[in-house]
Amino acid sequence: MTARHSANSRRRRAAAKPDPASGGRSGVVSPRAAVAVVAAACLGAALASATPGDVLDDVPTPGRAPTGLAFDGARLWVADRLTDELVAVDPASGAVLASLPAPGFIPRGLAWDGSHLWCVDGEENRIARIDPTSGTTVASLESPSPSPHGLAWDGEYLWLADDAEDALLQISTADGTTVERFAAPMRSPTGLAWWRGYLWAADRREDRIYLVDPRHDGEVVLSIAAPGPHARGLASDGEHLWVVDYQDDRIARVVAPDHVDHVGLGVVVGLLGRLDLALQRLELLGGRADAL
Repeated sequence: MTARHSANSRRRRAAAKPDPASGGRSGVVSPRAAVAVVAAACLGAALASATPGDVLDDVPTPGRAPTGLAFDGARLWVADRLTDELVAVDPASGAVLASLPAPGFIPRGLAWDGSHLWCVDGEENRIARIDPTSGTTVASLESPSPSPHGLAWDGEYLWLADDAEDALLQISTADGTTVERFAAPMRSPTGLAWWRGYLWAADRREDRIYLVDPRHDGEVVLSIAAPGPHARGLASDGEHLWVVDYQDDRIARVVAPDHVDHVGLGVVVGLLGRLDLALQRLELLGGRADAL
Protein backbone atom coordinates (compact mmCIF):
# COMPACT_ATOMS: atom_id res chain seq x y z
CA MET A 1 0.00 0.00 0.00
CA THR A 2 1.37 3.36 -0.93
CA ALA A 3 1.88 6.13 1.64
CA ARG A 4 -0.86 8.12 -0.04
CA HIS A 5 -3.42 5.30 0.25
CA SER A 6 -2.42 4.75 3.87
CA ALA A 7 -3.03 8.41 4.77
CA ASN A 8 -6.44 8.37 3.09
CA SER A 9 -7.40 5.23 4.98
CA ARG A 10 -6.45 6.82 8.34
CA ARG A 11 -8.54 9.89 7.55
CA ARG A 12 -11.59 7.73 6.69
CA ARG A 13 -11.25 5.76 9.94
CA ALA A 14 -10.92 8.98 11.96
CA ALA A 15 -14.01 10.45 10.31
CA ALA A 16 -16.02 7.30 11.08
CA LYS A 17 -15.16 7.39 14.80
CA PRO A 18 -18.23 7.96 17.01
CA ASP A 19 -18.37 11.32 18.78
CA PRO A 20 -18.50 10.84 22.59
CA ALA A 21 -20.87 13.85 22.87
CA SER A 22 -23.45 12.01 20.78
CA GLY A 23 -23.73 9.12 23.25
CA GLY A 24 -21.32 6.88 21.34
CA ARG A 25 -23.43 6.67 18.18
CA SER A 26 -22.25 8.28 14.98
CA GLY A 27 -24.57 10.95 13.55
CA VAL A 28 -26.93 10.85 16.58
CA VAL A 29 -27.34 13.81 18.94
CA SER A 30 -28.31 12.90 22.48
CA PRO A 31 -31.39 14.56 24.07
CA ARG A 32 -29.19 16.29 26.62
CA ALA A 33 -26.94 17.71 23.92
CA ALA A 34 -30.01 18.92 22.03
CA VAL A 35 -31.37 20.58 25.17
CA ALA A 36 -28.02 22.31 25.73
CA VAL A 37 -27.99 23.65 22.18
CA VAL A 38 -31.55 24.94 22.42
CA ALA A 39 -30.94 26.47 25.85
CA ALA A 40 -27.81 28.25 24.61
CA ALA A 41 -29.70 29.61 21.60
CA CYS A 42 -32.57 30.85 23.77
CA LEU A 43 -30.17 32.47 26.22
CA GLY A 44 -28.32 34.22 23.42
CA ALA A 45 -31.54 35.51 21.93
CA ALA A 46 -32.72 36.75 25.31
CA LEU A 47 -29.49 38.60 25.96
CA ALA A 48 -29.48 40.12 22.47
CA SER A 49 -33.06 41.41 22.62
CA ALA A 50 -34.60 44.00 24.90
CA THR A 51 -37.37 43.09 27.32
CA PRO A 52 -40.65 45.03 27.59
CA GLY A 53 -40.16 47.68 30.26
CA ASP A 54 -36.44 48.20 29.57
CA VAL A 55 -35.46 51.88 29.35
CA LEU A 56 -33.75 52.69 26.06
CA ASP A 57 -32.94 56.32 26.85
CA ASP A 58 -34.40 59.40 28.51
CA VAL A 59 -34.43 63.18 28.30
CA PRO A 60 -35.08 65.89 30.91
CA THR A 61 -38.50 67.49 31.22
CA PRO A 62 -38.82 71.21 30.42
CA GLY A 63 -40.38 71.91 33.84
CA ARG A 64 -40.26 70.66 37.42
CA ALA A 65 -43.84 69.40 37.73
CA PRO A 66 -44.63 67.28 34.63
CA THR A 67 -48.02 65.62 34.50
CA GLY A 68 -49.47 64.80 31.07
CA LEU A 69 -47.68 63.50 27.99
CA ALA A 70 -48.67 63.18 24.31
CA PHE A 71 -46.92 62.40 21.02
CA ASP A 72 -47.99 64.29 17.87
CA GLY A 73 -46.01 62.19 15.40
CA ALA A 74 -42.82 64.25 15.70
CA ARG A 75 -42.78 65.98 19.08
CA LEU A 76 -43.58 65.09 22.67
CA TRP A 77 -45.95 67.45 24.47
CA VAL A 78 -45.55 67.79 28.25
CA ALA A 79 -48.07 69.39 30.61
CA ASP A 80 -46.55 71.13 33.63
CA ARG A 81 -48.75 72.07 36.59
CA LEU A 82 -46.18 74.46 38.08
CA THR A 83 -45.78 76.68 35.02
CA ASP A 84 -49.31 76.00 33.66
CA GLU A 85 -47.85 75.33 30.24
CA LEU A 86 -47.99 72.73 27.49
CA VAL A 87 -44.50 72.36 26.07
CA ALA A 88 -43.38 70.57 22.91
CA VAL A 89 -39.94 68.94 23.12
CA ASP A 90 -37.64 67.04 20.80
CA PRO A 91 -37.84 63.33 21.77
CA ALA A 92 -34.15 62.84 20.98
CA SER A 93 -32.69 65.74 22.97
CA GLY A 94 -35.44 67.18 25.15
CA ALA A 95 -34.92 70.60 23.55
CA VAL A 96 -37.95 72.89 23.79
CA LEU A 97 -39.59 73.42 20.39
CA ALA A 98 -42.80 75.27 21.31
CA SER A 99 -44.93 76.20 24.32
CA LEU A 100 -48.59 77.09 24.89
CA PRO A 101 -50.51 78.28 27.93
CA ALA A 102 -52.54 75.49 29.53
CA PRO A 103 -56.33 75.90 29.36
CA GLY A 104 -56.53 75.81 33.17
CA PHE A 105 -54.44 76.11 36.32
CA ILE A 106 -54.02 72.37 36.96
CA PRO A 107 -53.18 70.68 33.63
CA ARG A 108 -53.08 66.91 33.90
CA GLY A 109 -53.60 64.36 31.13
CA LEU A 110 -52.75 65.06 27.49
CA ALA A 111 -53.77 63.34 24.27
CA TRP A 112 -53.25 63.93 20.55
CA ASP A 113 -56.11 63.22 18.12
CA GLY A 114 -54.15 63.65 14.89
CA SER A 115 -54.57 67.41 14.59
CA HIS A 116 -55.28 68.86 18.05
CA LEU A 117 -54.23 68.44 21.66
CA TRP A 118 -56.67 67.45 24.39
CA CYS A 119 -55.88 68.53 27.95
CA VAL A 120 -57.54 67.68 31.27
CA ASP A 121 -57.85 70.54 33.76
CA GLY A 122 -58.01 69.29 37.35
CA GLU A 123 -59.35 72.50 38.84
CA GLU A 124 -62.45 72.92 36.69
CA ASN A 125 -62.78 69.23 35.76
CA ARG A 126 -62.95 70.02 32.08
CA ILE A 127 -61.30 68.60 28.98
CA ALA A 128 -60.20 71.11 26.35
CA ARG A 129 -59.39 70.60 22.68
CA ILE A 130 -56.55 72.93 21.73
CA ASP A 131 -55.14 74.23 18.45
CA PRO A 132 -51.41 73.36 18.74
CA THR A 133 -50.39 76.37 16.64
CA SER A 134 -52.34 79.17 18.28
CA GLY A 135 -53.12 77.65 21.65
CA THR A 136 -56.80 78.48 21.19
CA THR A 137 -59.34 76.22 22.90
CA VAL A 138 -61.70 75.12 20.13
CA ALA A 139 -63.90 72.83 22.24
CA SER A 140 -64.46 72.10 25.91
CA LEU A 141 -66.15 69.14 27.60
CA GLU A 142 -67.21 68.61 31.18
CA SER A 143 -65.45 65.62 32.73
CA PRO A 144 -67.86 62.76 33.51
CA SER A 145 -65.68 61.78 36.50
CA PRO A 146 -64.80 63.70 39.69
CA SER A 147 -61.01 63.39 39.52
CA PRO A 148 -59.80 63.13 35.91
CA HIS A 149 -56.11 62.49 35.25
CA GLY A 150 -54.76 60.46 32.32
CA LEU A 151 -56.04 60.94 28.80
CA ALA A 152 -55.70 58.92 25.59
CA TRP A 153 -57.16 58.94 22.08
CA ASP A 154 -58.16 55.65 20.39
CA GLY A 155 -58.93 57.10 16.95
CA GLU A 156 -62.58 57.77 17.70
CA TYR A 157 -63.06 58.35 21.43
CA LEU A 158 -61.13 59.71 24.38
CA TRP A 159 -60.15 57.53 27.33
CA LEU A 160 -60.00 59.05 30.78
CA ALA A 161 -58.43 57.77 34.01
CA ASP A 162 -60.09 58.74 37.30
CA ASP A 163 -58.05 58.24 40.47
CA ALA A 164 -60.93 58.93 42.88
CA GLU A 165 -63.18 56.20 41.51
CA ASP A 166 -60.30 54.04 40.20
CA ALA A 167 -61.97 53.78 36.82
CA LEU A 168 -61.12 53.99 33.12
CA LEU A 169 -63.76 55.66 30.96
CA GLN A 170 -64.27 55.90 27.22
CA ILE A 171 -66.00 59.19 26.43
CA SER A 172 -67.52 60.87 23.41
CA THR A 173 -65.75 63.95 22.05
CA ALA A 174 -69.11 65.35 20.95
CA ASP A 175 -70.61 65.92 24.40
CA GLY A 176 -68.40 64.13 26.97
CA THR A 177 -70.88 61.34 27.70
CA THR A 178 -69.50 58.00 28.87
CA VAL A 179 -69.51 55.32 26.18
CA GLU A 180 -67.86 52.59 28.25
CA ARG A 181 -66.50 52.25 31.75
CA PHE A 182 -64.60 49.58 33.71
CA ALA A 183 -62.56 49.34 36.89
CA ALA A 184 -58.89 50.24 36.68
CA PRO A 185 -56.42 47.50 37.65
CA MET A 186 -54.89 49.81 40.27
CA ARG A 187 -55.96 52.18 43.04
CA SER A 188 -54.55 55.40 41.59
CA PRO A 189 -54.52 55.43 37.79
CA THR A 190 -52.72 58.43 36.35
CA GLY A 191 -51.28 58.35 32.82
CA LEU A 192 -52.93 56.67 29.84
CA ALA A 193 -51.75 55.87 26.32
CA TRP A 194 -53.41 54.06 23.43
CA TRP A 195 -51.27 51.38 21.77
CA ARG A 196 -52.40 48.94 19.05
CA GLY A 197 -55.90 48.47 20.44
CA TYR A 198 -54.79 48.36 24.09
CA LEU A 199 -54.46 50.90 26.88
CA TRP A 200 -51.32 51.54 28.87
CA ALA A 201 -52.24 52.73 32.39
CA ALA A 202 -49.78 54.03 34.98
CA ASP A 203 -50.04 53.24 38.68
CA ARG A 204 -48.20 55.90 40.71
CA ARG A 205 -48.63 54.05 44.03
CA GLU A 206 -47.15 50.71 43.01
CA ASP A 207 -44.72 52.14 40.42
CA ARG A 208 -46.07 49.87 37.70
CA ILE A 209 -47.57 50.29 34.25
CA TYR A 210 -50.30 47.96 33.06
CA LEU A 211 -51.37 47.04 29.54
CA VAL A 212 -55.11 46.43 29.61
CA ASP A 213 -57.53 45.13 27.02
CA PRO A 214 -60.59 47.39 26.69
CA ARG A 215 -62.38 44.67 24.69
CA HIS A 216 -62.31 42.39 27.74
CA ASP A 217 -63.42 44.80 30.49
CA GLY A 218 -59.92 46.07 31.14
CA GLU A 219 -58.29 42.68 31.68
CA VAL A 220 -54.55 43.04 32.33
CA VAL A 221 -52.43 41.37 29.65
CA LEU A 222 -49.03 42.72 30.71
CA SER A 223 -47.44 44.51 33.66
CA ILE A 224 -44.05 46.23 33.68
CA ALA A 225 -42.09 48.17 36.27
CA ALA A 226 -42.26 51.94 35.88
CA PRO A 227 -38.90 53.54 34.96
CA GLY A 228 -39.17 55.99 37.87
CA PRO A 229 -40.77 56.43 41.30
CA HIS A 230 -43.77 58.49 40.15
CA ALA A 231 -44.95 57.63 36.63
CA ARG A 232 -47.48 60.27 35.66
CA GLY A 233 -47.98 60.78 31.93
CA LEU A 234 -47.82 58.18 29.16
CA ALA A 235 -47.59 58.41 25.38
CA SER A 236 -46.95 56.00 22.52
CA ASP A 237 -45.24 56.58 19.19
CA GLY A 238 -46.68 53.30 17.85
CA GLU A 239 -43.53 51.35 18.66
CA HIS A 240 -42.27 52.52 22.05
CA LEU A 241 -43.89 53.67 25.26
CA TRP A 242 -42.92 57.08 26.64
CA VAL A 243 -43.20 57.74 30.38
CA VAL A 244 -42.87 61.09 32.15
CA ASP A 245 -41.96 60.89 35.84
CA TYR A 246 -43.25 63.58 38.19
CA GLN A 247 -40.48 63.04 40.74
CA ASP A 248 -37.44 62.43 38.54
CA ASP A 249 -38.38 65.09 35.95
CA ARG A 250 -37.39 62.71 33.15
CA ILE A 251 -39.11 61.37 30.04
CA ALA A 252 -38.11 57.76 29.39
CA ARG A 253 -38.43 55.80 26.16
CA VAL A 254 -39.41 52.27 27.14
CA VAL A 255 -39.47 49.01 25.20
CA ALA A 256 -42.99 47.80 24.35
CA PRO A 257 -43.77 44.20 23.33
CA ASP A 258 -43.62 43.29 19.65
CA HIS A 259 -47.15 41.92 19.87
CA VAL A 260 -49.69 40.71 22.39
CA ASP A 261 -51.37 37.31 22.12
CA HIS A 262 -54.51 37.51 24.22
CA VAL A 263 -55.26 34.11 25.75
CA GLY A 264 -57.34 33.14 28.73
CA LEU A 265 -55.90 31.83 31.99
CA GLY A 266 -57.14 28.30 31.27
CA VAL A 267 -55.21 28.20 28.00
CA VAL A 268 -52.03 29.39 29.75
CA VAL A 269 -52.37 26.71 32.46
CA GLY A 270 -52.92 24.05 29.80
CA LEU A 271 -49.83 25.12 27.87
CA LEU A 272 -47.72 25.08 31.03
CA GLY A 273 -48.95 21.56 31.80
CA ARG A 274 -47.99 20.35 28.33
CA LEU A 275 -44.57 21.95 28.65
CA ASP A 276 -43.96 20.20 31.98
CA LEU A 277 -44.95 16.84 30.48
CA ALA A 278 -42.64 17.38 27.51
CA LEU A 279 -39.72 18.18 29.81
CA GLN A 280 -40.37 15.00 31.82
CA ARG A 281 -40.34 12.92 28.64
CA LEU A 282 -37.14 14.61 27.50
CA GLU A 283 -35.46 13.76 30.80
CA LEU A 284 -36.59 10.14 30.44
CA LEU A 285 -35.11 9.96 26.94
CA GLY A 286 -31.89 11.44 28.25
CA GLY A 287 -31.67 8.76 30.95
CA ARG A 288 -32.25 5.98 28.41
CA ALA A 289 -29.57 7.40 26.15
CA ASP A 290 -27.05 7.50 28.99
CA ALA A 291 -27.80 3.86 29.79
CA LEU A 292 -26.94 2.78 26.25
